[in-house]
Amino acid sequence: MPPVTDTTTLALDLDVGDTVEIATAMEAYNSPFEVTDTSPVVEWRVPHDEDWTTRELELQESGTTWYLTYNDGGPTCRLYSAKADATGEPVIDIIEVEDADSDEVYCGHCGKGSMSAQGGRVHHGHKHPEEPRDLRDSPPEDSEDWDVSIDVPEGVTPAAVEAAVDERDTLRGIVEELDWPQDDDRARGRVRTLVYSLGRYEDLSNPEGQP
Repeated sequence: MPPVTDTTTLALDLDVGDTVEIATAMEAYNSPFEVTDTSPVVEWRVPHDEDWTTRELELQESGTTWYLTYNDGGPTCRLYSAKADATGEPVIDIIEVEDADSDEVYCGHCGKGSMSAQGGRVHHGHKHPEEPRDLRDSPPEDSEDWDVSIDVPEGVTPAAVEAAVDERDTLRGIVEELDWPQDDDRARGRVRTLVYSLGRYEDLSNPEGQP
């Protein structure tokens, strides 16, 4: 049986209304399942081993109710139908869970995208946890408003800085990516301020290094 992969951890982030495709040890991706109910994520304290995380989700597929269980303390992800107890159908080990939503969602706060709807929710929870969720079907218009006390060159918008962070690993690289004016000898410090204001500094693997 193929090993269960880390992609099954998507089960921890799914919400009611999401759709997923599931690959099992028996066959490739099934037709989309719709998430119709979820349990909370539960953390289990294990005295002499690593702690466990578990969750159960109810799914609908072709008129059949299924249950997906996640348990990183055992076989990571399993699928079984609501009829399993009555029919003796085996529990199915899951190889992969994949988001079935289209990649056409953009963050309304920073413009990041396109992402799947699930990816957008994860992005929001990580980057904008204090803001209301704002996922859009098209990129938001670039805003030139910055809540910082420095001069920002024309065209250097929050969305442009977000995109530069996604492309580069250093502040110097972001300066180049943004075509920052070459006569500004404080460019790297100003860019550092902008990156911090967006909560993206920790996303740079070598922020103070060379391009």
